[in-house]
Amino acid sequence: MLAKDIMNINVITAKADASISDVAKIMTEHHISGTPIINEEGKLVGIVTERDLLLQSELIASVTDIMTKEMITVSEDTPVDEISALLLAYSIKRIVVTRDNEVIGIVSRQDILKSKIKQGCCS
Repeated sequence: MLAKDIMNINVITAKADASISDVAKIMTEHHISGTPIINEEGKLVGIVTERDLLLQSELIASVTDIMTKEMITVSEDTPVDEISALLLAYSIKRIVVTRDNEVIGIVSRQDILKSKIKQGCCS
């Protein structure tokens, strides 16, 4: 099974020029714990998570001040087992799926668990 088989293609992103407050609102309104950050050309430039937001004392600065810029990403053809290993090795909850540095999907730990259940591993 590959990333493209289980990834969420309806990825909620935020623009790099957004305020931290705007990103916090996006994440709470959509009930997500992290969001990729894209530039004006739609290219991935970072990711912001709930943890990043919780570490901030004020929500008025630019999102580029707090986003993680060096991210682990995968292609749509990355095997799910490899994604699982990356999530565990880097203690992250989600991984962005890209093509030519554009966000095409996201795979979370929950997505992998759901796929394992469908395959009958946890019955």
